[in-house]
Amino acid sequence: MRKMMLTLLAGSSMLVSGASTADLNLADAEGYLSRGRMMWADRNYEGCLDQMLNVVKLSPTPGQQEEAERYMALAILGLGDDEALPMLEAWLRKYPSSVHRQEMMKAVGDVYFNTGSYREAVDRYAEVNPDALTGSQAGDMLYRQAYSLLMLGDYDSASARFNDLTADSRYSNAARYYIAYIAYARKDYHEALRLFKQVDTSAAPGASAPYYMAQIYFMQGDYSDALASARRAIAANLIPSFSTESRRIAGESLYAMGNMEEAVPYLWDYAAKAKDPAPSAYYILGIDEWNRGDYDAAGKLFQQAVNDDNAMGQSAYLYLGQTYLKQGNTNSALMAFQKAYGMTYDPATRETAFYNYAVAKSNGGKAPFENSAAIFEDFIASYPDSRYAPAVQRHIVSGYLANGNYDKAVEVADRFKNPTSEVHAAKQRALLGLAVDEINDGNPSAALSHLQTLQSVDGGSDAVSHEARIWEGECYTQLSQPSEAATAYSAYLSGAATDDPNRGLALYNLGYARYQLQDYSAAQSDLTKALNTGMLDSRLSADARNRIADCLYYDKKYSQAMAQYRSAAETSPSTADYSLYQAAVMKGLMGDNKSKITELDAMMASFPESPYVAEALLEKASAQTALSQTSQANATYSRLLKEYPLTAQGRRAALILAINAQTDKDPAKAVDAYKSVIKAYPSSDEARVAADDLKQLMADAGKLDDYVAFMESIPGAPSVDKADIDRSAFQAAEKAYVQTGNTDALAAYIGRYPGGMFEAEALFYLAENARAKGNTEEAVEFSSRLVNTYPKSTVAEDARVILADGLLSQGNGEQALEEYKELSQSASSPRNVLAARMGIMTNSLQAGDYATVISESDKVLAMTDVPTASLTETRFMRGLALSRTGKVDEAEAEWAKVASQVNDTNGSKSAVYLAQSMLDRGDTKGAIKTINTFIDASPSQPYWLARGFIVLSDALRASGNTFEADLYLKTLRTNYPGKQPDIFLMIDQRLNK
Repeated sequence: MRKMMLTLLAGSSMLVSGASTADLNLADAEGYLSRGRMMWADRNYEGCLDQMLNVVKLSPTPGQQEEAERYMALAILGLGDDEALPMLEAWLRKYPSSVHRQEMMKAVGDVYFNTGSYREAVDRYAEVNPDALTGSQAGDMLYRQAYSLLMLGDYDSASARFNDLTADSRYSNAARYYIAYIAYARKDYHEALRLFKQVDTSAAPGASAPYYMAQIYFMQGDYSDALASARRAIAANLIPSFSTESRRIAGESLYAMGNMEEAVPYLWDYAAKAKDPAPSAYYILGIDEWNRGDYDAAGKLFQQAVNDDNAMGQSAYLYLGQTYLKQGNTNSALMAFQKAYGMTYDPATRETAFYNYAVAKSNGGKAPFENSAAIFEDFIASYPDSRYAPAVQRHIVSGYLANGNYDKAVEVADRFKNPTSEVHAAKQRALLGLAVDEINDGNPSAALSHLQTLQSVDGGSDAVSHEARIWEGECYTQLSQPSEAATAYSAYLSGAATDDPNRGLALYNLGYARYQLQDYSAAQSDLTKALNTGMLDSRLSADARNRIADCLYYDKKYSQAMAQYRSAAETSPSTADYSLYQAAVMKGLMGDNKSKITELDAMMASFPESPYVAEALLEKASAQTALSQTSQANATYSRLLKEYPLTAQGRRAALILAINAQTDKDPAKAVDAYKSVIKAYPSSDEARVAADDLKQLMADAGKLDDYVAFMESIPGAPSVDKADIDRSAFQAAEKAYVQTGNTDALAAYIGRYPGGMFEAEALFYLAENARAKGNTEEAVEFSSRLVNTYPKSTVAEDARVILADGLLSQGNGEQALEEYKELSQSASSPRNVLAARMGIMTNSLQAGDYATVISESDKVLAMTDVPTASLTETRFMRGLALSRTGKVDEAEAEWAKVASQVNDTNGSKSAVYLAQSMLDRGDTKGAIKTINTFIDASPSQPYWLARGFIVLSDALRASGNTFEADLYLKTLRTNYPGKQPDIFLMIDQRLNK
């Protein structure tokens, strides 16, 4: 039909318009035209359109044709049809000189106005000459121009046109309403209210005036008039959103007037209907639920009310914190009070929030890295005369202690003019914390300085002073000062109760110190007392029995020693290699070499990977020699040489085989054997002995020239001459290094005596010194040169540890792994065996070789005397490898064993990984319990504590507690002292979901 209309407009002839009333009943073009005009006037656009279609079918005059097409376009506009615009524009092109042109141009503007295209409407209206419009058309266009400009935000132009319309009775009330609205939009509320009062509210758009008046009255604090206007707006119910918002104004006005009972229904109705209810409504409803004692409901409402950054939002956080306290949730309460205190809108609310913060803190509340001391100091500065001020000073130092900021705690305590005994005690605890951190970082000297300062504090805590003694003993132990260590442990024990939880450990450490002092009788007594406390775990109990046995051994009480070694083996069967080895040695010392051999064989069969196997083979061969089983002894030495050729024991076996050949009066075989020792281990002590014996043998044979030629042909072999000068130069350099730490003489020795007898030792000292100073590049350079030039030297093992560790720290994991593997084959001491296995584990974990991590961890866990830190690291890596191979239950079991060691980085990591694993498999409650235990233990690593709070947030979110989950993250983001970007990235990713 629309296409047909356009066709008619383009091609029909025109009729003359203006038929008389008598023509209304005519069936000609004028009759249809007349009837169409009347239908248009009655807004019967479809009827008008039908009549005008008949006009163009009846060969109208040009005038009639023009008028019919005009009414057809206007009727289509009246019907809201999309074809109105093209029909109007077609008419304007066809009749450019029509007297109705201005009217039709206005109609084009009306099309844009009706569709909300206000920019286009304004532009089209601007093209119309208003003086050419007839009747009410000029007023209609002016109103639509003004409204369009209003919608475009051009308040000045709109206001000018609305002012012109106030003289038009049809638009005067609407014009006054919109002039008032423009004043409201410009925030000229006084003028807007004056103008809104002049508006007739009985019809639109003036009927909406009470809504805006209610808003203005409410902002001005005139709650009575705001309530009255809001109720009028609700009653009018013209615009749903206005009616809903008016309910909020009515409710909040009633609340402000003290009428909570009437306010609440309005606000519940508002909250149910609003798409995004205002926090203020939730705040008032929350207070109502709080007053009723329904704290669960109140808490949920206050959670919706804290988002406004204003005084009400501050008060909402205060109420929310008090709600959490009522529910026993002290951690969330602490965070809410911190938020309220951090907002400065209402000083009274701040002060009350601070008091409640202190209450929550005293009840055990914790928040991510909350800096209580900083908050307390800020409070003192802001409220110096507060009634809470006296208690704050005590909390300041305690706050820094809780955050592990021990330096600041000491600094603040020293600033107080008249510190109380509680402040003195807090300072001591801070000094103790500093000492423990230094001990964990491997700085016992610095730790000892803090502990000595602690003991000098007057008026402090006897309990803290007493506790410090055991740490003093640890410092002296690490400094290899057993006498001072024994004094410290004795001082601790003199003040320890019989049920002191550290009594057993202190006795054990005291016994160890006296053992190092070779006071074996006293050591045995202390270690026995330690066992009798029942406070030692199986590992320490076994070690204590081993040391008791060692004391008896040194006292030549072999039978009693053997009994203790066997008791140690029974105490810890999985780490009994040393105990069984020593028990077998005792058999030999008691003259029972046959049993010694049998027990050594049994020990080696049970612990084939033990670092004591090589030594056991030496002892077995010695026993066989004592039994005159020379061939069997030589076979054992040969086995030792074959299986452990790179160890010190292997070198000794090679030398003994050569000596045995010489003893057997087989000089040719002895010469070959000695030469083999020198070739295989040219830089070793065994090579020096072999060289002396070989020299004698070849001298006896008159072959000294051959001897010299042979020795000079072996790189690194002992020098034939100038040995005394070489030795003297090295000893002087060594003395300077040991006494002063100066390495200049060592460097000079290497330069002056290249390939000297003691170049290996000099290189080791240089590598050791470089590592201690953090110069990894030099440490790798010196240690690499040593192990490559003197691979069989006595110091090569320790140098290889330095080399492997250095390569690993440089990121050269593949080469480091090769060095660790080499070390695992050549190490002759448990210490270096452990270093090799730990290195292999670390590299294998990085390379994703989890099977090797697990197998090496088995070996480490089977060893005796493994430091706690290494055991913790081993269990963490083992757990990680098990987890990544799908053995989640086993992984969690490993992490759980060390998760309580929160002051060890790997212990903290284990706790966080354990909780995350539980969460990943759906054990949300278990994850929350595990991570809360970790957090409550106040771990010393800020990064892993932050990771723990993130896991806690994830677990709370998984349990449906989104608000608290976000509260933890927001508090963490505010308080976290670190700079690691991944922490903030993890926080933002979760908050932005």
